Amino acid sequence: MSFGYSDNDDVQVKGDDGSESGKKITAIQDGSDYRLAVNTKIKGDTDGSLIGNTSDALNVFTTNEATINVGSANTDLFDRLSIAEDTPLWTYNHRFTNDQSIYWDTVASAGGTAVINTSRVSVEVKNSTGNGDTITYRTFRYFEYSKGRQQTFMFAVNPKGKVSGVTKEVGGFDDNNGFFFRFDGSNTSVVVRSNVSGSPVDTVVTQPNFNQDVADGTTSSGINMGSWDKYNVLYIQYGGVVGNAVEFGIFDGGKRKPFHLFEFTNSSADPYTQHGQLPFNVKLTNTTAQGGQPQLDLGFIGIFNNGRQDNLGQVISLDSGVTEITVSTTPQVISAIRMTASQNRASIKPLGFDLLSPSGNSTIYYEVLLGGTFTGDSWASITGSISEELTSYTTFTGGQLLQSGYVQAGGARDIQNILSDLYIGRSISGDSQNLAVLARTVSSNAKVLFSGRYREYK
Repeated sequence: MSFGYSDNDDVQVKGDDGSESGKKITAIQDGSDYRLAVNTKIKGDTDGSLIGNTSDALNVFTTNEATINVGSANTDLFDRLSIAEDTPLWTYNHRFTNDQSIYWDTVASAGGTAVINTSRVSVEVKNSTGNGDTITYRTFRYFEYSKGRQQTFMFAVNPKGKVSGVTKEVGGFDDNNGFFFRFDGSNTSVVVRSNVSGSPVDTVVTQPNFNQDVADGTTSSGINMGSWDKYNVLYIQYGGVVGNAVEFGIFDGGKRKPFHLFEFTNSSADPYTQHGQLPFNVKLTNTTAQGGQPQLDLGFIGIFNNGRQDNLGQVISLDSGVTEITVSTTPQVISAIRMTASQNRASIKPLGFDLLSPSGNSTIYYEVLLGGTFTGDSWASITGSISEELTSYTTFTGGQLLQSGYVQAGGARDIQNILSDLYIGRSISGDSQNLAVLARTVSSNAKVLFSGRYREYK
């Protein structure tokens, strides 16, 4: 007997010959499990007709049950069958050094470093040795969260052991909210951080108190994490910000195996966190002076949303209106955007630009730059938006070139595919990145018109 699907997606049961035997499906709850009871009519041995026809004396059913464990690898945190493909929001492999500054920010209080080791395809985050020294290695981007969906942070990490007088933290978090693993001299813990009360509060569970698997070699899984000094693929899954759950675990033998599950349903008068939109973060803190540099090695990172990812963010436009901008052979910023200072846990996705050369005899060269430095700059907030646009400036220097090209005199250019995974985010110190479009002519002056489109996630 085999299971299949009909054209209208009703589950049906078929016999070995492929013919339909019955369609009655019953869901039966048994404690925390569900059984799918399939009632199947039995065919006669001689003519193949269903027993139960008018010429038959008996109508016979058999029941076959399939068990689905709620909250296991078969379901997500919203009790939905995990049959959908995860949609990658972002994946990053520490293989090259030339794009690190586009996605990552590093702040060290003393001589700490975050250096990519290309042969080991990882970043070695090292703190300095002084008491109180810290280093933070964090994405600029706060990864957008679709409400009512399960989100997963998956990452390869070697904590390099639990070191006395050192706290190592890794996961999706900032100073106010998040979910992360913590390693210190005596404990491995999982942490949920919330700023709902107005001050950050950490809910901490140590490894001996994990409610799914203490991972010390004594449980049925056989997993023994020992001193946490090996590379492993860990994960953090969460859903909702008002109730529901957060799960911490490991991928072992290609299977998801949970360590601890935080459940928040009907447990608090407040949401368990402020926002599901979080950066990926590594932080090392010395609580005593160290003889050598404490270290944590981070390999690949994958941020996934379960099921289809909908583009639900607000789309805004910046343009020059009907006023032509005069450009010369000197590079000039014709448009720039950044987040307002009051916005946190948000990001801006550039969708594309249009450049039009309505007059002039010179070809125009354009550049798209991330993170340049302005002086004498003024910005104006956009109504109903988390963004603000540049209105004037004195000088512009630096920035990382993302794209460049040409617009023929009297022509137009549709600028697309500006790094498909590029989002304008915020530094560890709280400053927004900026994205600027510059233009200049090859020879004489020319006129340009500009339009840019952006999607805001907040």
